[in-house]
Amino acid sequence: MLRHQYILNLDRAEVQSPIVERIGAVIEAINAEHLLARLDAERGPHGRDDFPNRTLWHCLLVFACLGVRTITEGIRHLELSASLRGLCGICSPGTIPNKHAFYRFERRLSRHLDELEAMFAGLVRKLAKDLTGFGERLATDSTKVHSLANGKKPAADEDASWKKYEHAYTDAKGQPKKSIVKWFGYKVHLLVDAFYELPIAALLSTAKDNDAPHFPELWWKGKANLPELYTRAKSNALDKGYDETAVHKTLWADRVMPVIAIREQTEEENKVLLPESQQVCPNNRPLRFDGFEWGRQALRYDRPQDCPKVHKKGYCELSCTCGQKLVRVKIDDTNLRHLGPVPRHSKKYQRLYNGRSAVERVNERLKERWGLDCVRRRGRYRVSVWAQLALLCMNAFALSMAECGRFSEVRKTVYTISA
Repeated sequence: MLRHQYILNLDRAEVQSPIVERIGAVIEAINAEHLLARLDAERGPHGRDDFPNRTLWHCLLVFACLGVRTITEGIRHLELSASLRGLCGICSPGTIPNKHAFYRFERRLSRHLDELEAMFAGLVRKLAKDLTGFGERLATDSTKVHSLANGKKPAADEDASWKKYEHAYTDAKGQPKKSIVKWFGYKVHLLVDAFYELPIAALLSTAKDNDAPHFPELWWKGKANLPELYTRAKSNALDKGYDETAVHKTLWADRVMPVIAIREQTEEENKVLLPESQQVCPNNRPLRFDGFEWGRQALRYDRPQDCPKVHKKGYCELSCTCGQKLVRVKIDDTNLRHLGPVPRHSKKYQRLYNGRSAVERVNERLKERWGLDCVRRRGRYRVSVWAQLALLCMNAFALSMAECGRFSEVRKTVYTISA
């Protein structure tokens, strides 16, 4: 949220931080003409036109950029700032749309989610042109979106649901602890670029749904938003919640390396051993991972790192009789989940998997700074409207920074930009 002095006097804050200017750049970057034309046609010549659709649309974008969570809070910003009213085409405080007009406009927007998704896809494609390497390193995860509706039966929000799971962690004294996490609401599934920390595709589901079943649809959305994604992407980092054969196959079909932490399983379930426990030389030294061959669909393992024949130094009692050669481990549908193109014990795997933290930072920005968490809305479609607005504004702001050549600031938010 904005600091208190910003809320009291946004125009004075503009001298130190060009907030209104950046919000104007976001509005300009989002091409909403087709959506506004559809809304005007839907309203018709005899519909209620107290407030223009363009004004209401610009106001909602302003609310998303400021991270407000309620319409009343957004109206208060408009009453305090003449600059914000000018962006929205509002002449005076007395002509600001009331909260009921915004609620009606939200309901109308919920019938045009396809238009919001098309605008988001357009921003993703523009970012791919302006940002070098965009879409090469990916990360996927979901985040909880709390609903303030009453979760008791019958629930005030029928589309939301309860989610409960056990969280294991280590306390300050190093002792293992467990806690129960429970919330009522929704989940937002995100596919993001791990370097620029920008969303490529998003999907909203109810809280009780697991992550893995939604991944094929999320991946399909990512390829729809960025058609060349399957040729750009090299890896996708995911947590244990996505460790399913279907997820591995989905990425493998597009020649994208699945970097997924393996779940703890019983010996019966984990019949295929991991390569680090089975690839050894005659002297019981682990073989050195030597890369992956896409043509042969196989992992390469060469002689050990400390082999005297490799470094021409050291001693091995079997060096004279050892006939160790290059070993290839074929990958197919039966062992794809356990092996993968990048062994889990390698430094490359750890480097790629560390990129998963990018999606955690995107989640934090969406919820805390773009106002997505604790939405005061009921119903999946109305929550989807606010989620799409936050995603649109995040990418639109990043695009405005990229077009100005300020590539180091594409991850920032509107009200944290310095002059």
